[in-house]
Amino acid sequence: MMRFIRIFRFFKSDCDKVEHIRLGRTVESTVFEVVAFAIIIATWILAIWMYRHAPESIPTHFDLQGNPNNEGSRLVILIMAGVSTILTALLMACAYVPTYVVNPPSKLENFRQYVLASRMVRIIALLMALLFMSVIFMMCYPESPVPKYLLISLTAMNVVVAIVFAIMIKMARTR
Repeated sequence: MMRFIRIFRFFKSDCDKVEHIRLGRTVESTVFEVVAFAIIIATWILAIWMYRHAPESIPTHFDLQGNPNNEGSRLVILIMAGVSTILTALLMACAYVPTYVVNPPSKLENFRQYVLASRMVRIIALLMALLFMSVIFMMCYPESPVPKYLLISLTAMNVVVAIVFAIMIKMARTR
């Protein structure tokens, strides 16, 4: 696992100076990974079902109001599911070394800050997986208002999670 993470050395930040902090597998991390796996499986089931029932040409791009403004092949559905799988898996793997993904406003100095940063990465991974699932649904049913509101709310939740956890990480600093 650590060999895989070493590929991302260019994401290193000043927080990596604390060498003695190592995050291992916990019940919480296992639950997050199981939920992520379930979302990925659900995304693939949805994508394959949508691919089989979609017309040859589907909307692939939307404006800010959610109206389709570009069309493409239905193969994009499977590509989106693949991107979702890769992104979710990478974020879940990088949650064990959160300083490769997170650039916190303050230096990570203690174990509590590392745990919070790791939890933030895992929550964002789950939200991103759900976001991709709603994009796949929106490509097949562009007239439905549900995916539009889901996209807006999931994007807002990503921003809120990042802000709230940045504050929590800063407050968990040792003085």
